[in-house]
Amino acid sequence: QPQNLAESKYISSMEKPSAAAEMQMKDMWQRQARAELQRRLSAAEMLKDEGNDAMRRGDFDLALALYSQALDPSVNDKTDQPEEAMKRTTNKDIDGVLYCNRSRARMQLDEPDPEGAMTDADAACKLCPDWPKPRARLAEANFALGFYRGAMLACRDGERCEARVNDRSKSFVPLMDRIA
Repeated sequence: QPQNLAESKYISSMEKPSAAAEMQMKDMWQRQARAELQRRLSAAEMLKDEGNDAMRRGDFDLALALYSQALDPSVNDKTDQPEEAMKRTTNKDIDGVLYCNRSRARMQLDEPDPEGAMTDADAACKLCPDWPKPRARLAEANFALGFYRGAMLACRDGERCEARVNDRSKSFVPLMDRIA
């Protein structure tokens, strides 16, 4: 209990900051959050680039490890579980690229992992609905598992996605020819 009016005002000011102080604190927290997000994205981008270099060299095990590390929560406040991908606080585009690339790496291993590749490709499709490439990864994984109908459906979805966004960077015709 305050003993006098001055003490009462002091206690009151300690309990509730002024509107200007609240705005300053909110602005400071937003700047800190943006800086932390940028740090996390930078770490993920760097690991993605290293993974891409490993893929070019044919070191698919290393590429898989680097993409997985970029998706690791201790690096980016992310989870390695594709079903949790939509709950992340980081950039969905980089996550989609990482899942798509990791899907490809899984298929290139000495002992391919088509189940893992399909899970990763599906996560990439959900994160980047306007990007055709994850649909090609999904089709390849389905094909490797003998799910020919699923592979063709993924190709058709990829073609629709290409038309919708006018992106012809990934042709589905050769992949559909292999499946048929």
